[in-house]
Amino acid sequence: MQRHAVHPDLAVLPSDPAVLLDLDEAVDRLDASDPKAAELLKLLLFAGLSVSEAGCVLGMTRDVAYRHWDYIRSWFTVHYGSSAG
Repeated sequence: MQRHAVHPDLAVLPSDPAVLLDLDEAVDRLDASDPKAAELLKLLLFAGLSVSEAGCVLGMTRDVAYRHWDYIRSWFTVHYGSSAG
């Protein structure tokens, strides 16, 4: 998989189909290690919800949602380099 720079807050989806496919693959990999975090990320990316809103949809408290968000950002940094935010 080719590395692509990701917007620091992952809130802006790229328009390049190859980048979108790589992002989809990365979300699938995240899902294998932490399904709740992957669900939160899907809501952030594809539904445009805030961390708090996405957490609420998933039945998480704000604090739990932000812990998952911290984990997601760290996970992307570890797996895809420092350009992931």
